[in-house]
Amino acid sequence: MQHPVRAVKKFQPFKTLLAMGLCASFLLILYGLYKISHLPPGTLGDEFPTRIYAAPFEIRPETPLSLEALEKRLKRLGYKSVAASPVIPGEYYRETNQCEIYLKGFSQPFWEAPEQKIQISLDRKGKPEIPGTIFLEPELIAEISGPKKIQREAATYSEIPDHLIQAVISIEDRRFFEHHGVDLRSFARALLVNLIKGKFLQGGSTLTQQLVKNMFLVPQKALWRKLAETVLALYLETRYSKQEILTLYLNQVYWGQNGPVSIAGIKAASRFYFNKSIRNLTVSECALLAGLLRSPLKYSPFRNVESALARRNFVLKSMLKWGNLSPQEYEKAIREPLNLNLFPALPTSGKADYFISELLGELVEKYSEQVVFRHGLTVFTTLDPLIQEIAQKDISRLATQGALLTLDPYSGAVRALVGGRVFSESQFNRATQAKRQPGSAFKPFVYGAALRGHDRVGKPFTLAYPLLDSPQKYPTPEGDWEPKNFDEVYHGTVTFRQAISLSFNLATVDLAAKVGLKPIIRYAKELGIDSPLKEELGLALGSSEVTLLELVAAYAPFANGGNRIEPYLIEGILDIKGASMERHTPERTQVLKPGEAYLMTSLLESVVKEGTAKSLKLLGFSYPAAGKTGTTSKEQDAWFVGYTPYLLTGVWVGEDQPKPIQATGATAALPIWAKVMIIAMHGLPPQEFQMPEDVLSLKVDPTTGLRAVSGCPQKIKEFFLSGTEPATDCSLHPAGIKGWFHRLF
Repeated sequence: MQHPVRAVKKFQPFKTLLAMGLCASFLLILYGLYKISHLPPGTLGDEFPTRIYAAPFEIRPETPLSLEALEKRLKRLGYKSVAASPVIPGEYYRETNQCEIYLKGFSQPFWEAPEQKIQISLDRKGKPEIPGTIFLEPELIAEISGPKKIQREAATYSEIPDHLIQAVISIEDRRFFEHHGVDLRSFARALLVNLIKGKFLQGGSTLTQQLVKNMFLVPQKALWRKLAETVLALYLETRYSKQEILTLYLNQVYWGQNGPVSIAGIKAASRFYFNKSIRNLTVSECALLAGLLRSPLKYSPFRNVESALARRNFVLKSMLKWGNLSPQEYEKAIREPLNLNLFPALPTSGKADYFISELLGELVEKYSEQVVFRHGLTVFTTLDPLIQEIAQKDISRLATQGALLTLDPYSGAVRALVGGRVFSESQFNRATQAKRQPGSAFKPFVYGAALRGHDRVGKPFTLAYPLLDSPQKYPTPEGDWEPKNFDEVYHGTVTFRQAISLSFNLATVDLAAKVGLKPIIRYAKELGIDSPLKEELGLALGSSEVTLLELVAAYAPFANGGNRIEPYLIEGILDIKGASMERHTPERTQVLKPGEAYLMTSLLESVVKEGTAKSLKLLGFSYPAAGKTGTTSKEQDAWFVGYTPYLLTGVWVGEDQPKPIQATGATAALPIWAKVMIIAMHGLPPQEFQMPEDVLSLKVDPTTGLRAVSGCPQKIKEFFLSGTEPATDCSLHPAGIKGWFHRLF
């Protein structure tokens, strides 16, 4: 008996994919329903705070340690002092020359410190006698977008001005009231632009899609995420009216940063930027707020007025183009100045606001605002909270403005960054954004460039090379230039050391003329000066503008043996699951020979010992140090950049709109440097700068720069790169017994 053959159904991939798509869409809609049901009106949806930590304090066997500073750090971390050996984590016992700590312990991919009891004793050189490196847990310095770190109030649709709605629609989603959650026309246009340009420039997302992404999804560039965003946007449009969607969007969107506090929602943004209710916003103010949505940090009027104005004007032109403004309204609005709230309240003002603001700008540029402010990053920074706190305190006491930057000269880690007197008064960062003339603080690059070369007759420039400190005229396209010394006193023939330690302008210009401007510019660029440098002799006296950040970083090769470093703020970043997203590796490039670096340090030590910064000892700072003061024309800017074998710090004092401050680098910047470095160095043993093998010392005659003989009335010990020391004796004075008698009588 034959059985009937059963027909086999043919596989139909299209129907299968369609069914799978419908099933996935149904699950997404269920997920959206669940999220919406747990979403109070106007909230941000699920969010996780980004936590920002200072650098973990490292105790290394080879690095001198201050037990006083260690105890301060323990107290900041909540450790309790006990009268005997600690028995539970979080306790410590301190004696004169040793400390016993019961570490709380912490574990991260970058550093690990198990919960354990350790004993630290110091040897004669102040170095801890421990078997290996020990880490103290990092101090939490800010929590971004946490429960107490958000300024936000919910607004109703009736409260939102028409002009604000029109401004947002005109630049973010012009067809918002016409599409149903997804705008195919905008998507196609964005796709075409991206294909033509060969890179991602436009996204084509509607406001509804942006809202979905903010509330429900992780902002990840993946096909599944875009498909989910589309399905949920279509569903949201069936569930809510356009007015409700727009209100929810304007209530939850991120609008900027008030120090460590996030500004979320239109009401908080209006009060933060203009100190007024949204009902009273002008057309111009609505345009500025709408323009901020693209990038609140980039277009912040507190950070960059020009960018904010340009963005506002772009929004106004868009409103005019699409018929949301009449020509008369447009002309009135575009002429309106920025009437900003200059003193926004800062509920959780801290000592590291400028550092955090700079850090957030870097994070947002790398990872986007949504990731930074809602996705629970853990950021480990380079900040030293002890140095930062005293630095901000001292700058805040100034009658003028000021800025300070402290670096680890060996790695480039930023240990302290102060961008102004009070962050709540001005978010403009004078350490990283302001370009000012450095004055005499630029002179080390002139002398450093000279040490690489020879004069016109082939004689190498050395620290004993004679310079002319006398009035001279130099031809320029604008006519003869006749520079002067600060005190208008002139000293004839002087050495490198005398010229830089006492900051003689004419001797420095004389040297620059001999060396040439191109080698000086090339030298400064190699060490880290990135700003344009004018090819004019005034460059030798610091006429070209630079930032404090680049000037301080360019001194690092002098301090660390010749390596250029790149300043950085971030040591590492973890995502919400604890996985590593980023780990910094310091960049070091050899730009100077160790001997060249040491010769510059030796010159700059003279500035501190006997030159324009000799008052440093009177200010209470007695450690070996090297540095250079700087004072610009009419005393408009005061600088001091100095370093020890441990740290490098630069200070600028002046006014935002340049005007005389009746102070010099020695009287305005140096005292702040001293106060900060005294705290930073407290308890550490003095450490001299180490002379490398390619340097030798020799007694010379300061007038001729040649080897000193018995008849020389003055003999100075000077350092030379091997091979550049003078080969001949001084010919100006007699040698031998005759010279001895000549000098005696």
